[in-house]
Amino acid sequence: MNEWKKIRQSLGYYLATHRQLSGVNKTFMESYYDLPFYLKPCFLYFGLFPKGQPIERKRLIRLWIAEGFITSENKGNLTLEDIAEDYINDLINTSMIEVKHSHPCGKVKSLGLVSEFLHEMILSKLDELSFCKILAKNDSIGNETSRRLSIHKNHNSKAPDFLDSIAHSKSSIRSLFIIEVALVIIPKVFSKAFIKSINLLKVLDLYNAPVDVIPKEVGTLLNLRYFSLRCTRVSELPSSIGKLEYLQTLDLKQSFISQLPKEINQLSRLRHLLGYSYEYDFGFSGHCLKINGVTMPEGSLNKCLELQKIGFLDLSLGHRTWATELRNLKQLRNLGIIGLDKNKSEALCSVIDEMKYLQSINIFSKSKRESIDLATVTSPPTTLKRLCLNGPLLSFPTWIFELHCLVKIRLRWSNLHDDPIETLQLLPNLVDLQLLEAYVGQHLRIAGHGFQKLKILHLLDLHALKSLSITKGALPLLQEMSIGESKNLQIPSGIKHLSTLRTLNFYNMPLTFTNRILPGETYYSIVKHIRNVFFHNKHPKGYWQIYTLR
Repeated sequence: MNEWKKIRQSLGYYLATHRQLSGVNKTFMESYYDLPFYLKPCFLYFGLFPKGQPIERKRLIRLWIAEGFITSENKGNLTLEDIAEDYINDLINTSMIEVKHSHPCGKVKSLGLVSEFLHEMILSKLDELSFCKILAKNDSIGNETSRRLSIHKNHNSKAPDFLDSIAHSKSSIRSLFIIEVALVIIPKVFSKAFIKSINLLKVLDLYNAPVDVIPKEVGTLLNLRYFSLRCTRVSELPSSIGKLEYLQTLDLKQSFISQLPKEINQLSRLRHLLGYSYEYDFGFSGHCLKINGVTMPEGSLNKCLELQKIGFLDLSLGHRTWATELRNLKQLRNLGIIGLDKNKSEALCSVIDEMKYLQSINIFSKSKRESIDLATVTSPPTTLKRLCLNGPLLSFPTWIFELHCLVKIRLRWSNLHDDPIETLQLLPNLVDLQLLEAYVGQHLRIAGHGFQKLKILHLLDLHALKSLSITKGALPLLQEMSIGESKNLQIPSGIKHLSTLRTLNFYNMPLTFTNRILPGETYYSIVKHIRNVFFHNKHPKGYWQIYTLR
């Protein structure tokens, strides 16, 4: 009798002898059976991941699409991603799935089951329906006919033998998850015999697996829809990647891959191309220090006309046809560019004019001293919700004020001389504003009618700033605010008007500033209503020290 059968039997006994838990089990079963048929596999998917692990919303959506759980039949102009978003909301409304993390604008970042007890119940359904076989520390759940295989961290000792048995048979596996496994598993997964046996595979998720080389035989997985090398040590893709004509998601985020092969142009069904890595300063409000993108040969995107997201395309090495290729991506929702300079700016503006469905733009200049000019956009996409411009701006893009759907703006290294808040505060739906080394003036003023929906405000590295005026009535919903390093800043007395402010961060502010807002000091009354006030000071050795006000 395997460990899972023991767990199931003990759980059954426990449920039978504890009336309250038995009621929970009954409620779960009723809730599960009441789900529409199309939501049941989406719900069961939460059992594929380790207990208690939040699952990124975007990852779930892409996996569901690859599995074929999402169809656009009778859905009008909605994309598969839009429909999957509706499924997410429907599952949250069942009260069996809960939001684990969310963006300030309310958009879900990650989800999970409402309780670990519910996870055990899902596992019993996975076993019963042969939905997935799971190899975890003490468990072997599911059977050999399961269409999915998920191998977890601290998997049991039988996992290598089980993979060997698959390699010598014709497998029914359609999805394979390798979740933080031991190194011994990887040679088994990438053996020629194993890859040949799983030729019907649709999903190969190697997120955070100890992988550094991808064998060319991966190109024989002709049914593959989803391929993730996120957080691996892989530095190169084999040219055989071009044979995966059904591939929809290629996730290379936080891997070592910096260049894509020319064969990428054969992936005509590709929807999501994620090829970038961030370097963060987690002590400094978690801000990105550096971003690395991917380069690709000219013509690589000519056939990828279904792309919804591309990030980040590196223009610094002289890709000559990039603008023409991007202009043809009429379905694009998310665009990420690095390596932009003044000479390429006008071409990018014409590209943006063509993209009527864009929801997110994230642009990095070639360096913090390389100017960019985005003023010539004449018809910005009215669907735009997130705009991040990282680089010195020759002039402020006035078309921003036409974008009433914007919920997030980040301006970094912008070198603005005129107060940007004067006009940004009029955007009706802005929730998150970050000015990072973006303004070289001495005064910022937020009027009484300003930022009526803003929840997060970061004013960081505004070194010349002397005064921040906040009029009563401004920022009525603000929850989080960060200020610093601004050595000459006077204490903003208007903070006392921010009744909803829950967290206030000061970065590298002088003692003459911080000492005056301590309990019992002159300006303590300005901040005493705020639950969390933190002082972040960077040590000469590079690490951050954090102190609380109380």
